[in-house]
Amino acid sequence: MRICKIGMIAVLLSGLTAAGRAAAQELVITKILQSQQQWIQFAVVEGRVTFNNTRVFNYNSRSSLTYNGKPRSETLKLQAQIGWVQLTYDCTSESEELKFAVSGSGDTVSISRVPRDGSSIARVEYSQVPDNKIKLTIGAGEEARTFEANEIWQLILERPKECEEHLFPLLEMLRPNWKLAETAAKIERHLLLGAGEEIRKIRERWNALVEQLGDDQFAKREAADRALRAGGVAAAVYLRRLDVNSLDAEQQFRIRRIIESLDQADDDEMPEDAAERLAGEPTVWLALLGHADRNHRITAAKQLSIMLGENIGVDPAADPQTQIQQRERLRAKIEAR
Repeated sequence: MRICKIGMIAVLLSGLTAAGRAAAQELVITKILQSQQQWIQFAVVEGRVTFNNTRVFNYNSRSSLTYNGKPRSETLKLQAQIGWVQLTYDCTSESEELKFAVSGSGDTVSISRVPRDGSSIARVEYSQVPDNKIKLTIGAGEEARTFEANEIWQLILERPKECEEHLFPLLEMLRPNWKLAETAAKIERHLLLGAGEEIRKIRERWNALVEQLGDDQFAKREAADRALRAGGVAAAVYLRRLDVNSLDAEQQFRIRRIIESLDQADDDEMPEDAAERLAGEPTVWLALLGHADRNHRITAAKQLSIMLGENIGVDPAADPQTQIQQRERLRAKIEAR
């Protein structure tokens, strides 16, 4: 098996594909999953797909149905408490078997999609474990390709084609209209146009709002509270990183409540926050070095030269084939570091 250290994360899916090719496959929301979508909610938090649980409940269900004249069976088991979940799903048809599982605090995820009876559907396996790289494997045997990354945005930026063909349709079954590609494009734009200054301004504003949470005037404390909540998941990420021991009791109390409320939302983190993390990943800039826009390639080349402290040996203005060869040599150098 060939391992490409370039990217990936993913999360759950929820239907089976009817077509045989990996690209643009038709996905079917089956009966059980459709009925439970109001409770099965996911968001990308700090670059990882996370189950957002807001209630305590147990749910077990089996179902059989017919799609295009062919039988399917599915099983869903879900146990959830605030901050803890155990979820397993299995759907089997004549052409494939799909399984996914979520456990722990909601960010331990495994997915497998396996063809059956000679089906030409691509085999896909995904693994997401806290404090480990995420892994996506496409294909089987000698043809298998495995991609690794610290987070989902890194994979999407580095392997957009693979994500579009194998990942996005599955994720959008889990959360309809999950605009991952659009968010990734915003992250790329922040990286290329310089997200640092914008991020710095946002952080300064949030620092001031945290200070205002301890103001003597109730109205000002409430205003700061509302403003931080408006920051969404990115604000929650920022607040979790604070040293609360340096804050007074009122500030600590409000911050705990804000984090709890934002963790229950199904909003993804802000693109600016993801860009801040990814700005230090050489492989992300290596991917941007292959951008169709020459100016973006030049920006990526400059950034890599600064990060690596040397001439990277890639000419953004060279002919396409030469650039590919130069990038592969640079990739080998980066992976060997």
